Amino acid sequence: MGLTWAPSLTNAKDLTSTRVAEMDDSGNFTFKSGRVDFSPSQSLVGGEAPKFFPPKTARAGSVGDAHYSPLVRVTNKEDIVFNAPVIAFNVGPEKISFCNGSPDYSVVTDSVASICPHKGTVDLKLRFGFADGKHLRYLSFDANSEESATLESSTFAPAESDILQSGATEVIYTIVNGKMGVKDPDRQGIESALNGEGPSLDILAHFTEISAGYSPMWDVRLAEWTKEAISKDQRKLITDGDDLEAKSASGLLVSPAGGAVKTTGNLVNCPVVGFTNE
Repeated sequence: MGLTWAPSLTNAKDLTSTRVAEMDDSGNFTFKSGRVDFSPSQSLVGGEAPKFFPPKTARAGSVGDAHYSPLVRVTNKEDIVFNAPVIAFNVGPEKISFCNGSPDYSVVTDSVASICPHKGTVDLKLRFGFADGKHLRYLSFDANSEESATLESSTFAPAESDILQSGATEVIYTIVNGKMGVKDPDRQGIESALNGEGPSLDILAHFTEISAGYSPMWDVRLAEWTKEAISKDQRKLITDGDDLEAKSASGLLVSPAGGAVKTTGNLVNCPVVGFTNE
């Protein structure tokens, strides 16, 4: 089928949130449950300067119901688990035909750049980050937190929270208060992103390649530079998970909730596309 192999998703096979489907000979899925409403209008307003995070308003542009998760167990295909996010729901192809771009986000997810049903193709907006000291490109489809979903222009899917405890996840770090300024080479962080300076440039912790441990489901961990680190001008662009964890261990980075950097309970569905040179 031309898909990315992610065997760790097997760990989510029996979760309550994992939907059930059957697949026909043409590769079409028939789902037993799970709906997504694309009619809401996405709204994101940062906090008051200089603390842009958390945002004042974060309303996702699409919302999954209590039975929706992107993970699907296909019962007539040896219970294989697929990552199958919904990008449009309950509309005919003529309503979502935007082959030249400028889609109607009341009928498709906000990450769509163009969609052409008669060709069976969709172009999606890339997300920008780092892994293993290199530039990483990935997609973003769903999050169990409305704030995360809005920040990622993805679907708010609260039912998928149980994936966090399944062993089917990787770790993604988000810097909160990195340096700001569009032209600053060390610019990074969610506050910079909320100020309209560019992507937050998150760090996928220990990813080097698609392998047996790979998963598109990411456990979000927020990391905040301490006041001392800021006063001593120790904030630098971080591009590697080991580097971030070393800075956390030394006390330069902490959790906004206090103590060491740790899970926030937020989960995002972000399949890797690949590394780039810039």
